[in-house]
Amino acid sequence: RDSVASRGLGDVYKRQDQRSFGFWVDSGNGVVTLPATLLLSHAATYGGDGYALSTKFVAVCGIVFNYQMLYGTVLYFCNYVLNGYARGASRASVATVIVANAIWIVFPGWWIRVCWDILTTDSFETLR
Repeated sequence: RDSVASRGLGDVYKRQDQRSFGFWVDSGNGVVTLPATLLLSHAATYGGDGYALSTKFVAVCGIVFNYQMLYGTVLYFCNYVLNGYARGASRASVATVIVANAIWIVFPGWWIRVCWDILTTDSFETLR
């Protein structure tokens, strides 16, 4: 058991089984999250008449990126539940997994809805 209360992100990834589905979902989400966040933040800040990127392009990118995060998390969580990884784990550990996965399900789902509104209204107003 770790004696250090807090570890860096690199240490967390080093301790994971790099052959597991969960490791690759976490890694993929980590890589995909940054471009999607930057794109949507830039569009929310500067989008409008004459914006360099079309509303449809931004919306479709947002839907695709967030769907990938949502889909990967659902698969990851189903893998966790169906393979019984919670068996023998502390309640705090199971609660942490549930809350962490809920965040990665709820927020991408919400962003998909926001991006759908951008797509169907052809406007960035829903981001403001």
